[in-house]
Amino acid sequence: MKRTACCLLCLLLLGIPARAYAQTEEPLSLRLSRDWGYGGLNGEIQGTFSMHVTGPEALKEVRFLIDDTVVRVDTEPPYRYQFETGEFAPGQHTLAAIGVLAEGAQIRSTAFTRQF
Repeated sequence: MKRTACCLLCLLLLGIPARAYAQTEEPLSLRLSRDWGYGGLNGEIQGTFSMHVTGPEALKEVRFLIDDTVVRVDTEPPYRYQFETGEFAPGQHTLAAIGVLAEGAQIRSTAFTRQF
């Protein structure tokens, strides 16, 4: 008990709010689903697919990216972008998303690659 009080006192003296250590930022989670077509285990996909994003409650906008190009902006949950692989050049593509929070901060999902 004495040590906890000492630690809190140190944080207050340093000007660091103690609650900042207890908070964790919820990540932006991106997943890919096959709506129709082929999605092999080797990372190759063909057909209609959807990217789905979930994130913190303060999430107000999601920007879906393919090869670092914004292909859709969604402002209402559920955040989703459906696409046809045939609309893109054959080859390896990077899929990702950027979330915009209510206060304007941006968080980025983990990116992954698929062969179209």
